[in-house]
Amino acid sequence: MPVTNDITHPWLFQPVFLLDNISDVVISTDLDYRIKTWNKAAEEMFGYRASEALDKPIMELVTYDFLTDSREIAWSNLKRDGKWKGVMVLRKGEREIFLECSSSSVKDTEGEPRGYVSIYRDITVQKNLEKMLIEDEVRKKREIIKAIMEAQEKERREIASELHDNVNQILTTCKLFLEIARNDPADARFIDGCYQNIQIVIEEIRNISHNLTPYTLKDLGLAAALHDIIQKINQSGKLTIRLLALENLEEEEISHDIKLVVFRIIQEKISNVLKHAHATELKIVLSAFEGRIRVQLVDNGRGFDEKAVKKGMGLNNIQNRVEYYKGSFHLRTAPGEGCEVKIELPCR
Repeated sequence: MPVTNDITHPWLFQPVFLLDNISDVVISTDLDYRIKTWNKAAEEMFGYRASEALDKPIMELVTYDFLTDSREIAWSNLKRDGKWKGVMVLRKGEREIFLECSSSSVKDTEGEPRGYVSIYRDITVQKNLEKMLIEDEVRKKREIIKAIMEAQEKERREIASELHDNVNQILTTCKLFLEIARNDPADARFIDGCYQNIQIVIEEIRNISHNLTPYTLKDLGLAAALHDIIQKINQSGKLTIRLLALENLEEEEISHDIKLVVFRIIQEKISNVLKHAHATELKIVLSAFEGRIRVQLVDNGRGFDEKAVKKGMGLNNIQNRVEYYKGSFHLRTAPGEGCEVKIELPCR
């Protein structure tokens, strides 16, 4: 590899084996930006042999876009401060190569500036990974927002259905009873029927309100709120649920938001088991350790092939909720072997 042997520029002379056996591009120039050192990596990166590059203005051979600063600002900073570091992109056809450049001015023994040395490191892989991570993060956020919106729409539809199919029908019956009673005040049967129906409406509205914001969660805690919904499911006979919660679970150390998301996740799992799993039992294990709360949900249902079957909306909702709160989600299932979901969330 040709290198300068000009004794007036001893800082430009480097042993051939040193420069040609490193992967980074090394280029040195004089004060007029004419190339004095051009190693093997520079030949491969920019496509010119050292014999072609020496004493040529660097602008003629090295063309790239500055991402950190403009070329003028970079050179101005290099002259003023004696150093500059930034990122640039080199385009080869449709390919983009990202280079991290570190430039320094070099002075002679008397302290006079004699030129510049720049080291270019290929960081394309790192940049592409960063881009992929950003794109993945954006995609995840979109999925989370979409899941939240779909969950909200689902809740609205369920509330609308409850109001229309139950409350509205009962109130319509009350109205009919009152019209009959108004025409025949002596017949108290319709007044009694109206009273009973109003009691049913009050109970229905209480149930809807309870499902939206369980009062037991705020007033009595997470374990009590879970016991409440589990008791109702067990009484229905459709599913047997066992809740194993540690007695030393210090709920005051768990924020209300985390309690609520755990409650919603367990609600979602119960709903999935009732609708799809054909299970007879569901075990819920709740524990806390070193500032994190852990939830294990295991059913004895039919399970599914995780690789062949795309996770349904319910499991996606659970996973997105967990990721939103920077937790971890693990699923284990197989056809005929039930389903196990393990979740870990920060307590705050």
